[in-house]
Amino acid sequence: MPNIPSTFLNKPFFTERNTFEKLPDSLPVKEIFKKEPLYYEFQGAPQYLPWNNTDETFPLIISLWKGNLQILKISYDTRQKNRDREELLIHSITLFVCGLFWANNKPVQTLKLDDMNISSLPIKPINCEERLGFVLNYYQKYHAFVQLQQLFSELEKVYFKHKAIKSLNERK
Repeated sequence: MPNIPSTFLNKPFFTERNTFEKLPDSLPVKEIFKKEPLYYEFQGAPQYLPWNNTDETFPLIISLWKGNLQILKISYDTRQKNRDREELLIHSITLFVCGLFWANNKPVQTLKLDDMNISSLPIKPINCEERLGFVLNYYQKYHAFVQLQQLFSELEKVYFKHKAIKSLNERK
């Protein structure tokens, strides 16, 4: 199994493994995102570049998040703390980071917040770096889950606003 690049080995991500499974080329993109959202970044030089196909990939990320969100809400409502919830939270945070960078047509190059250079991204929620830092540091807490919901909601709005403005400018 291929190794995960060292820039991605950061808490809370990939603390228990440092390799990733090679997936079949025939697997649909949505299934790849379900298994490993950063799969294409791990590939090195993949044939498919999700950050260059945001019309397809961004809605997939939002769809996967909304599926995760329903499961997480039930888990918090019933106050069930377990390993599955933790893994789903980490998967959801990974989806957010992918969505953030891919919305800006950039690959995710690191999961180390200090090295992400979020401030240079034009499409992002307000105070994204600070809020994402809170989510990463306290991801097991309910308030971090609420913050993640807000970050996703704002990212979705900003992305589609940017897309609409770009579309209007192209028509002129």
